[in-house]
Amino acid sequence: MEIFLSILINLAILSLGYFIGSVNFAIIFSKKKEKGDIRNNGSNNAGATNSTRVYGKKFGIIIFVLDFLKALIPTLTLGLLIYFFGDKIPFLIITQSITLGVIIGHIWPIFHEFKGGKGVSCSVVLIFSINILLLIFSVIIFVVMMKWKKIVSLAVIIVTVFCTPLTFVLMIPQITLSLYKYTYFLNNININNAWLIFASVSSIYIIAAGIVMFAHRSNIVRLINKNENSFIKKTT
Repeated sequence: MEIFLSILINLAILSLGYFIGSVNFAIIFSKKKEKGDIRNNGSNNAGATNSTRVYGKKFGIIIFVLDFLKALIPTLTLGLLIYFFGDKIPFLIITQSITLGVIIGHIWPIFHEFKGGKGVSCSVVLIFSINILLLIFSVIIFVVMMKWKKIVSLAVIIVTVFCTPLTFVLMIPQITLSLYKYTYFLNNININNAWLIFASVSSIYIIAAGIVMFAHRSNIVRLINKNENSFIKKTT
């Protein structure tokens, strides 16, 4: 009964995250611009990268920050609630459930005909919520790839693939518990639930990684055909 209730609660939290993620700032703000809906311009993607290409660096940064906060605020809120009250809750809540919901909502927003972005900004929060070390490694790889190839989609794909095995390593209970004081604070991890949280968080990451890769399927085809767009900033 406790397991069933935990599943229902986490699905409800994921659903809440989905509705939060469905608020797409790139679409909302671009409709007030001269060129209109961002999905009708550039790569037709409602995210920070295309926003930068079409409407300039400042607009792109604003969209990235808003999308990032859209995932960060509910994730931190839930994580802090679990941190302070987790011992009093009779079922297991996984913080990353709400983050996964935000990612899904961002890509397939119910408020915008199920056509949104590719979930990169929101996925940064997921990586951060799993382990700060994972975020640091991811940022380093992303920056190196951008300096080398200057192709956002390639950098995102490389980071996504790289983080998959590292997530498993960093979430192994023995490592998790030893690093908890320094890197983990969004999951109420203890010796009794470490393996369950390990399995749950790792599964959530794999699902999110699969979704992000699926959202980048057209980019993967262009990368294979060697005609993917580089990151060109609009200067006017």
